[in-house]
Amino acid sequence: MVQTCRVTGAVKAPDGSLLPNARVVFSLAQNAVTADGGDTVVPRRVDVLADEAGQIEADLFPALYTVRVTDAQGRGYPTFRAAVPAEDEARLADIQDMPEPAPPIINEVKEAADRAERARDGLLSNSLLYVGQTDIGVRLAIGRGVVVEESSAPYDSIKLRISAP
Repeated sequence: MVQTCRVTGAVKAPDGSLLPNARVVFSLAQNAVTADGGDTVVPRRVDVLADEAGQIEADLFPALYTVRVTDAQGRGYPTFRAAVPAEDEARLADIQDMPEPAPPIINEVKEAADRAERARDGLLSNSLLYVGQTDIGVRLAIGRGVVVEESSAPYDSIKLRISAP
């Protein structure tokens, strides 16, 4: 199941008065297609109607949203951004105009890439690699700097040549 964050809070006019029955629209601020486990997640726009006390509640996928508020008479208010975190709950006032959180999958991918790079470096510095066939034999590489050239079949002799990595 895709993790969502329950965003709650009150919507108010610039003069501080509550906006009962206001329409609040959360639209993705940018393309936020991502992965969750083995699934592709495409968050959708979410429309919420405030209650009589101007309170809202919305279940949102962690991402950066542009938020538009329109009062019950259809008057619009300045838009703002809300960075919905990968947490169970958040207050709208705490997440508005915040920088976008990195989706958890991005951090996992970066860590996996770093581990793979370290493993590759360890293998390259200590491995014998087949480079290819030449007209006089086989070329092998040892680590990053030594090239071994077999001069003839059945490879009873070899030539070593040091080459820059």
